Amino acid sequence: MEPATDGAPASCPLPSLAPELRNIIYQMVLTVPPDDNGAVTISCASPSRNRDPSVLSILQTCRQARDEAQAIFYHNNHLRCYHHNLGLSYPTTKVQFNFLGTISPTRRAAIRAMTVIISEGHEATRAAKVMQSLPGLKTLYLEMIACGEYIRCLNSLLADEEALLAALKGVKGLVTVKAFLSASGLWGPGLCYPLNGLESRLQGYLNGRSASGEEDDA
Repeated sequence: MEPATDGAPASCPLPSLAPELRNIIYQMVLTVPPDDNGAVTISCASPSRNRDPSVLSILQTCRQARDEAQAIFYHNNHLRCYHHNLGLSYPTTKVQFNFLGTISPTRRAAIRAMTVIISEGHEATRAAKVMQSLPGLKTLYLEMIACGEYIRCLNSLLADEEALLAALKGVKGLVTVKAFLSASGLWGPGLCYPLNGLESRLQGYLNGRSASGEEDDA
């Protein structure tokens, strides 16, 4: 980047590069290595208060970079977010960080994989309803942090299974769903117990929906 002269702002060099080279740069910068939880965890801090450097800063270099690359981060990375930080259809009083509400429709449409952290069964259903606003979503993980009360948390999830299936019906492009109990915050990240029975029923529903062409009935 050329230094500024006479107090003028420095110009952005990205537009002068070949499109192929720009795309390589965007892909390298905006594809983030997953954290210990196997995803890119979205902070609950407001963007205006988050002083940590962000890979998304490249989108602020110039309008062309924003227009060309704004969807790449959301498309290439598996995102992870607490259910109460999803935003959109959640009651305002319960939203600590309106993640989906702070990004453009173009960026929401680019999201392909999402893990939603929950602690109660009804939260999974509500999260699935929010996922209906993500037309490009292919993979959804439901991570239940049990906080030691495994039986109660599991029972609450199973009790809400029918409502969860109904909500997933509205996530038209969904291909893969997984559900597991997480020990995050207890024994450290990366320790989880798959809920094979529930997961098989949810995945079986998706497979049956695809085979019957139900997604085309809307």
